[in-house]
Amino acid sequence: MTTMFQTASPKLQKLDPLKRVNYTFGLVLGVEEFVQSDTYFLAKDHLQNRLLHGYGTACGLDVVPQNSPNLEVQVTPGWAINPKGQEIYVSQLMCVQINDWLTANLTSLKAVYGNTAPVNLKLCVVLCYRECKTDAVPIPGEPCQTQSTSMAPSRILDSFELMLCLDEESSPPPGSPPSGSGLCVYAPVQTEDDAVRALVQLLSELQVATSSPPPGPLLTVAQLEQLVRDLAGPSSSGTGSPPSGPPYFITAQEKQDFLRAALRTWVTEVRPFLGKSQGTCCLPPDKCVLLADLTLTLSATWAASNVAVDDSRRPFLVPTSVLEAMTLAGIGGLP
Repeated sequence: MTTMFQTASPKLQKLDPLKRVNYTFGLVLGVEEFVQSDTYFLAKDHLQNRLLHGYGTACGLDVVPQNSPNLEVQVTPGWAINPKGQEIYVSQLMCVQINDWLTANLTSLKAVYGNTAPVNLKLCVVLCYRECKTDAVPIPGEPCQTQSTSMAPSRILDSFELMLCLDEESSPPPGSPPSGSGLCVYAPVQTEDDAVRALVQLLSELQVATSSPPPGPLLTVAQLEQLVRDLAGPSSSGTGSPPSGPPYFITAQEKQDFLRAALRTWVTEVRPFLGKSQGTCCLPPDKCVLLADLTLTLSATWAASNVAVDDSRRPFLVPTSVLEAMTLAGIGGLP
């Protein structure tokens, strides 16, 4: 007896985010086909989030210190995109009692800092993406199974984890809490965010020369392109003498050409290699995003009396409509 069905391989293959299922008449659909379909479309969403928009706080997630009635830090509801391009949603106000956290992690903190409490303890408020399997349903199985083995989760819930972590830059040289202690040490993925800020700073240093002769040497396009390349690290590929500046003087007629040259160099040469350890244009594996830095003032008994919040390192995303309105109003562009 022959069959007209095309059978799918029973062996689960490695999921490929560049493949989508080719639905054809007679194709037997199994777990692998549905998981591969989800993988493809999720990867597209994450890639679009990350490459076209970036990562960071998109809405809400304000970090607010409270001194009364107890010393605590609150995080308001909101949305963020992490470095992998995954959306993170916090649906309600979250808070942590600072001294309760210190008490719960005292053993691990002493393993890092010793028995003497530091005057100031540097922490990070970190928001991470996580998945939770939920909605268990009965599944077919062998006879005489237990209830736990005859049930399986039918849904995957997008969720989050909000943590206080040691700032890796401010931790002492040992820097490694005991394994399994639950105390994390976080190093923010700031390479691209720092480079973006540096690019904006460079573009802000371009000035249109309004006098003749100009107040200084005029910048050339080649020199500007090399300045942009250097944002990824000093390069020996540049030719000629370094330009005089900042500020860097250009003519009004060349303003658009200079801006296009700077952005083209950034997109085609600099951005692909900012995360070169992951491969060209690959997304970093980090599921977490920095919300704020905290500085705790500690007593000799490891009790906190004050908490200061600094979110100057927080990456954030601004809606395209805001950027468009700023452009139309002449805000933030070249003079």
